[in-house]
Amino acid sequence: MPSKNGFTLVELLAVIGIIGILTLTVSTAVVSILNNQKEALAKDTEKRLKDAAISYIQEKKIHLTKCPIGFSPEKPTDENKSCYKIITVEEIKNSGLFDDFEGYCESTANILVYKETNQNYTDLKAYATEGICK
Repeated sequence: MPSKNGFTLVELLAVIGIIGILTLTVSTAVVSILNNQKEALAKDTEKRLKDAAISYIQEKKIHLTKCPIGFSPEKPTDENKSCYKIITVEEIKNSGLFDDFEGYCESTANILVYKETNQNYTDLKAYATEGICK
């Protein structure tokens, strides 16, 4: 009777197939995790940019009047021009209030800072089109 000294071709192919399936599963999960992290980083960068825009208004002592209740930063009008200021990302970067070494945000994008009025308070808010930081 011949002795068995190794694996058969079928056994090796089965192991290679299993390794391939595991690799595909793991790589799909890793890509998903990386995409989620990239989206979270973009949202965080966008929030920091909005905070820097508000700081820019405060540092430059730009006076804004209270926006009327119902003001929409997505569609600002000339009649409400005194309650908002549009600033480019480049202006904020040049002021030193925001660093974007990796180039995540579009330098030519605009941030609209406005004075929001609610029933009980008035507060500076910043609006930017979603996705200006990638």
